[in-house]
Amino acid sequence: MQLLIALHLLFFITQTLAAVFRQDAFAVARKGSAIRLPCLQEGTHEYMYWYRQFAGGGLAVLYLSRYEGMDADNESQDPRFSAVRPNRQNFPLNITGLQLTDTAVYYCVDLLQVQQSPLDLVLHPGSPMKVTCSVQGSSNPNTFWYRWTPTEGIHCVFYSVGTGQVEPAKVDEFSASRPNNSHFVLESAGVGTGLAVWYCAGSTHGNKSKAGRCTINSPL
Repeated sequence: MQLLIALHLLFFITQTLAAVFRQDAFAVARKGSAIRLPCLQEGTHEYMYWYRQFAGGGLAVLYLSRYEGMDADNESQDPRFSAVRPNRQNFPLNITGLQLTDTAVYYCVDLLQVQQSPLDLVLHPGSPMKVTCSVQGSSNPNTFWYRWTPTEGIHCVFYSVGTGQVEPAKVDEFSASRPNNSHFVLESAGVGTGLAVWYCAGSTHGNKSKAGRCTINSPL
């Protein structure tokens, strides 16, 4: 009797306007055989991932590719898994020596990685402030600074569609700058009183005419 292994393949698109992924939805293979799970994006995202989810379990990263042509990172540490990124669009996953334990849902994912530095600041009124947001995973992501206050909720304050392009130039005592494609800097020569939480966000859009607007501009 031959044992068959079911591999469910799903798309998980984190940037809704940015890319379209093409991939088979279901695959069945024999135990001990090999299989190739294709993933093709029609966009130009740099960071692509393969995730796996067992029934009743959480997501686990299998492979990470930062750029085409570079060696992808085998996060699973399982030598039966391999992935090569020959170009920006293709990131297939190969599995050899299939086992029943490989039965799972496999996700092909694109992501932007957003890092904010420093994460926390406690300042006296009038003190200068500078926070840098780094967005990786796209050649030219749209970037945003949101601000939350107890009285106003969350608002989109600054947005940028590219290097040197920031709108608006200044809000209250704060200003923002985009020195390069990957960084969006928030600054103040002297902060005021009160509590505020600032959030940095990144997005990729296929239509630039729709990209340069804050997606949240009223209290939540």
